[in-house]
Amino acid sequence: MRIPFREARIRPIIVGNLKYSEFITNLLPIVAGATGNARYCYGVWMRHLIYLARFNGGSVPEKVTEIGPGDSIGVGLAALLSGSESYFALEVVKYWNSERNLRIFDELIELFQKEKKSLIIMNFHCCSQFWIIMHSLYK
Repeated sequence: MRIPFREARIRPIIVGNLKYSEFITNLLPIVAGATGNARYCYGVWMRHLIYLARFNGGSVPEKVTEIGPGDSIGVGLAALLSGSESYFALEVVKYWNSERNLRIFDELIELFQKEKKSLIIMNFHCCSQFWIIMHSLYK
């Protein structure tokens, strides 16, 4: 008599289910990237704006969708702070938490206020698209 699923590997099925269970993700938070850092989120958003300036004249997009935001929705918060009207985060597993997002939001507000006053940007090369974007953000 043949036993069904005898050769089946059960371990990957169990590990896969545990990995996405709410109990395990609360017990052992998964770190999904560097988006837990406000300066990183700010830099990623500004790089996207610089790239988009080639195609849209330096305007901030009205709608932003992020696939797999990771540790936080910091890039989306930066988009909203810079003038986007709506933000959609598409994620299979919710890695972020409210406390981290609130901390990043506060830090992003400080970063935007500092940049508005001084226009000193770290981690960027000076380029004409950047100045177009900064001018449109701070009108």
